[in-house]
Amino acid sequence: MRIYPLIGRKILRFDSLQSTQDVAIELARQGGENGTVVVAEEQKCGRGRWGRGWFSLRSKALTLSFLVYPQIPVEYSYYLSLFPAVACAEVIEKIGIECALKWPNDIIIEGKKVGGILVDMENEKDRIKWAVVGIGINVNIGSEDFPEELKEIATSISIESGKNLDIEDFLNDILLKMNEKYPLIHSGEGKRKLRSEWLKRDFLRGKFVKVKIGEIHLAGIEEGIDERGFLRLKVRNGVVSIPSGEVEMVR
Repeated sequence: MRIYPLIGRKILRFDSLQSTQDVAIELARQGGENGTVVVAEEQKCGRGRWGRGWFSLRSKALTLSFLVYPQIPVEYSYYLSLFPAVACAEVIEKIGIECALKWPNDIIIEGKKVGGILVDMENEKDRIKWAVVGIGINVNIGSEDFPEELKEIATSISIESGKNLDIEDFLNDILLKMNEKYPLIHSGEGKRKLRSEWLKRDFLRGKFVKVKIGEIHLAGIEEGIDERGFLRLKVRNGVVSIPSGEVEMVR
């Protein structure tokens, strides 16, 4: 049995769950073990940001959530999304597929979404007490498997590579890479390295985008992310940093 430094040191496996994220959040509230991973063969009610559903199929997608106690300042919370995104991108690229990242949490291949990351957390004063990071990746889903509304915007590793992967081996590669990247969030130099790795895969860099922040709508040129992981948007009066929102490329 493989031993992981932290993330995956304890793995809870389920045949079927409503949501790996919900199970891991409950563990966090009970003071669960640092680095615990919850993984399911089937996830019936997976969710993305803003409460949206996440499509997955039994044994054809990787669906997992993990619990960590990062104790980093709240202002750097985006790095809890950046480090898994970079880790997943590097693993996918080893398969021979070019990968891009879209702020704040999408993994992109050939302009289509192949995976997503969701972070839930609890703060203690100005620091993050615990965080649960959910990852969903379309691994062996075929083009015929996607519902009509997703066929133009979603893809899978299998579709792009022309071959099916062993999901257990893929999970192992993801966990090893995340353990490599996680320590980087705890130092200034590490965060700079993560930011650099993310920026070179920035799907929207230099493109005209619209950003929705609640009832506020902004439009401008995407100029990457700042040192906190906030989106940098060049607007008429200069460059603004956006802490959260929905981004859409204007074609």
